[in-house]
Formats: sequence, C-alpha cells, structure tokens
Amino acid sequence: MNKPIPNQKEHAVSADAFLVSKTDTHGKITYCNEPFFENCWCQ
Repeated sequence: MNKPIPNQKEHAVSADAFLVSKTDTHGKITYCNEPFFENCWCQ
C-alpha cells in the first residue's frame, strides 16, 4: 500500500467545504465526498 508523502504544501479549501472520508479498520479510505476527492493530494 502506498503511504502519503508529506510535501510541506498547503492547499486552499473553501471555508464552506466539508471534507468527509471513511476508512476501514486498516486505515484504507472506503468513502469520500466530492470536495474531499477534489482536494485530495493523491489524484
């Protein structure tokens, strides 16, 4: 499994955006909403 690598960069997100994700018991993302996906660093 690939782990995120910190890049020390900030990403601007709208103040009214709710970033939602769910993970399984192993930490793998099983759900994310559209604003989360659009701002995800792993695209």
